Amino acid sequence: MIGESLWDDLDDMLSPYEEAFTIDVLCGFLYGIVITAELIRPSEWLPKIFGGEIPEFESRDEGQGVIDLLMQAYNEFISQFQSGILGFPYDYEDMDPKDFELVEHWCVGLSLGMSLRAEFWLPSEDPEDMDQVEEETAACISIVEACSDIDNINEVFDHTKSGDPKVRNEGFDQGEMIAKMFGYLPKAVETLTLIGARKAAERPDLTTPVQSVGSNKVGRNQSCPCGSGKKFKKCCGVSSTSIH
Repeated sequence: MIGESLWDDLDDMLSPYEEAFTIDVLCGFLYGIVITAELIRPSEWLPKIFGGEIPEFESRDEGQGVIDLLMQAYNEFISQFQSGILGFPYDYEDMDPKDFELVEHWCVGLSLGMSLRAEFWLPSEDPEDMDQVEEETAACISIVEACSDIDNINEVFDHTKSGDPKVRNEGFDQGEMIAKMFGYLPKAVETLTLIGARKAAERPDLTTPVQSVGSNKVGRNQSCPCGSGKKFKKCCGVSSTSIH
């Protein structure tokens, strides 16, 4: 997990943008992107953090500061993943029951990040065509999806296939189902992380793109650090008309 100082900086950075992810959604989102061993350029995922498009920053310095901070967090997740220490970030023993809403938000972000390359995780959507790893992956993804929308948790699983006659007839008890899914969640995330790591190890040709974050400012005519291929002034450096 990212350090407390970076966490606070990101939280402060996101707060002015109404459409932006919350900090917990953001961290789940970056986690999902990083464990997906496919090339996902920042130019694809950065806009999603702000509701679909990079906001119009007040100045070049503001724009660069926002992008640098997000890339710093991204790099930290990559570093932890490549070092084998990236894991489920919440300790249930130290959590208040009300804090589980934050875990739900984190799962929303995780699902969004993984969905950018859904075919990487589940090449086949037909259960009959899935191998053992894909079945395990599908089960873990179902747990994450259930925890990301607890109000509709019963819709993730088909109660009519339960071995319990009462459940088949009446459906799952929502409270019990929520408790079970959150109980399974840490192991499900661990399993997905390991599956992503194994697939990454099978792809020696794929190098996870780590964007360096330096102290030098990006010139307006230089390539944008988000990886879009556009000039900074035409991408994340877009500013108000008063900035030249």
